[in-house]
Amino acid sequence: MEIVKESDQLDLGAAVASASEVVSILGPATRVFLHEAAYIARSVKRPDIPVRIVLAETEGISSVVRSFGGDLQSYLDSDLGLDGISDWHLVSSYSPLDKCVICDNQVVYVMPAVSTSSALPTTAITLRSAEAVALFREHFEILWNNADSRATVHHQDMLTGLAKSHDALVLPSQDLWDEMIARLSKQPERLYELPPRAFEELIAELLSRDGLEVYLTPQARDGGRDILAKSRQLLGDHLYLVECKRYAPTRPVGVALLRALYGVVAADKATMGVLVTTSRFSRDAMSFQQTVKHQMSLRQYEDLVSWLRRHSF
Repeated sequence: MEIVKESDQLDLGAAVASASEVVSILGPATRVFLHEAAYIARSVKRPDIPVRIVLAETEGISSVVRSFGGDLQSYLDSDLGLDGISDWHLVSSYSPLDKCVICDNQVVYVMPAVSTSSALPTTAITLRSAEAVALFREHFEILWNNADSRATVHHQDMLTGLAKSHDALVLPSQDLWDEMIARLSKQPERLYELPPRAFEELIAELLSRDGLEVYLTPQARDGGRDILAKSRQLLGDHLYLVECKRYAPTRPVGVALLRALYGVVAADKATMGVLVTTSRFSRDAMSFQQTVKHQMSLRQYEDLVSWLRRHSF
């Protein structure tokens, strides 16, 4: 994939000034980002070019609205001067793709997850390949088309292709993953808000950061292999079959799931099975794991929190 890394600061306003079709802006519902978005929106020269802004919140829509004095529309229109310039939606989203600008559906500017300064212009990574643009555009359209100005959208993250292909598109998502992992390490209870597929993608990212080669299996598959993880060792390659269960804390993982995964490990002649859950394991499940401890590994909520904190910067 073609990636252009900006060596200096990129003036996103100047970058979108000559837009001829549409400008789509996606970012967190914070005052810092809103000022960035307003600057970009006001930079579009032609008044007939639609500017769409999706504000992704992670703290609860009602709290976001309260933080702007109960009238976010007035803040956008009057304080930021966006009246008649742009249309916007406030949605609930939690994805590593949640900070970007898409220009004419041809170029994506990926912005850092955390603004290091309120000064503009900002730093960004430019993506021009059709695959990259399609990924971010689809993510934006899911949020835009399934929300009105007060809707809540919990969507499946669009990262399967990244884990599958290991292509260069992973690079601009690194800072965004850093931000997500940092937030979850401080607020691990928010793991329960992740859709099951997003939870699988998070575990794949953590495994990758541990040095394993990961492959996220197709979403429709249900055979004890959410993630294939390979580790290259001095004595040979090791293959781990990873099953992810984003369960509520009151729903323990029973022994039946462990037996099923153990059977898949044996059938596939894999090195080990790994079951990761946001809940805990039943007493029977723990007892069974001890009988096959060299072929089965368990990671429950406390282990997951420690894992996140180990990779939190």
